Amino acid sequence: MSYRLSLVLITRGTAPARQGRLASLYAAITCAAVAVVGAGFLAALVNYEVMAQVEFVLIGALMLLALPAAPRLDQTLIPVE
Repeated sequence: MSYRLSLVLITRGTAPARQGRLASLYAAITCAAVAVVGAGFLAALVNYEVMAQVEFVLIGALMLLALPAAPRLDQTLIPVE
């Protein structure tokens, strides 16, 4: 509820295009904060070397899983006529 309430307070009274930009920025900041807090929590449980290795493997695995779904550059360009 606090996430939604904060999002409403940030975007309240703004134009629709600006609401989209603000919502995306808010999501990016909160996701980054969760990642930082999560990394800090993991570091408190294990040493930093183990945490860095686990994160490296996890991010690599997620990248490989997302690779087939990622758009290619030629799919994102709009032809100019």
